[in-house]
Amino acid sequence: MVKEISYVSPVVHYLTINGKYLTPNNSFFPASAITGTLGAGSTLTDWRATPNIKELAINLTIQELSGISPSLAINLLILDPIESSNGISTPGSNPPLVTLPIVSGSSPLTSTGVVRFTISRSGEATAWVNGVQTALGSFPVPFKWQLEFVVGGSGTTLGVIGTYEGRE
Repeated sequence: MVKEISYVSPVVHYLTINGKYLTPNNSFFPASAITGTLGAGSTLTDWRATPNIKELAINLTIQELSGISPSLAINLLILDPIESSNGISTPGSNPPLVTLPIVSGSSPLTSTGVVRFTISRSGEATAWVNGVQTALGSFPVPFKWQLEFVVGGSGTTLGVIGTYEGRE
């Protein structure tokens, strides 16, 4: 028997930062696209609440990563579902409950590429960075989460498209 996958929403959702779409392609979202650099240091996406899902997929296409010794680490931050300001706007304000490195700071991206992160129905967290799979262990699908981009180097320019989808 084949079971059809039921989607929470029929569309893939774009990640946002301060309400602006995380995409360098401003032809689709001209008034609300982030088209400049994220800058050195940490940048957080807006938090997402994904209740009642059993699988989560996050897709990131790094279209540009340039500068002097550019690097990019990406963390999944699990937030307290009760404390609404937990880690939303600035790193260090009400720290996350858990930080799960998707792209580790000890082995960051140094060029363009594709990052895919999933938590499967069985609770296995897996990251694919440029087609190389890394098992991150058992992890439940979070109710409330956000991504943290840690940009390193000097004069680093970063262009990224970020989407996510949840499955029931």
